[in-house]
Amino acid sequence: MAIHLPKKSQAHYFALNAFFLELLRSREISKETSICQTRLHWWSQTLKDIENDKKAREPVAVMLKKVKQETHVNFNLLHRMVDFQLYDIDRGDIQSIKELEVYAENTRSMMLYMNLHLLGIDCPASTSAASHLGRALGICDVIKKTPYYLAMHRGYLPTDIMLKHNLYFDRIWSKQGGEGIVADEFYDVLLEIAAYAKKHLEVAREIQS
Repeated sequence: MAIHLPKKSQAHYFALNAFFLELLRSREISKETSICQTRLHWWSQTLKDIENDKKAREPVAVMLKKVKQETHVNFNLLHRMVDFQLYDIDRGDIQSIKELEVYAENTRSMMLYMNLHLLGIDCPASTSAASHLGRALGICDVIKKTPYYLAMHRGYLPTDIMLKHNLYFDRIWSKQGGEGIVADEFYDVLLEIAAYAKKHLEVAREIQS
């Protein structure tokens, strides 16, 4: 993606992506929820310090300060990403495809909105395309990370779709021989979820022009 941006925007793009990865990593630094929350609160305060023109010391924060000074990126989007990760820690299992779309909107779509800001693009059609494309990418992220989420006992597969296919969390994988996920219903669930991602991709393509 970065190679398609003007050179003057590439460093800012990398800074925003590094921030996004730091937020995701904050969720994984400990099995203790309070430790993960503390790290996310630190990022929230760091963003406020940048907005108040305080000196940044952490490398990603230093780059984010340049983003603040040199671009039109709306820092409310960065705050929203932190707030959503804090909410995501306490939310529990995702109950519906709508909740999964909200997750995708507050992760991948947010990043695409900021890319538009870097390019100085401000029009409803572009924002709508970014929203749908981000939701498609976010849903695909969950599908790709499903083995990890299962190992961590995180319910990112919508409960209503699992129940529709008569699939329960403790029946997803085989407990014999370390063969991993084997239930046929599991693949039916993934295919249905993937169909929602494809639907959003198709809508984004319709707005492409």
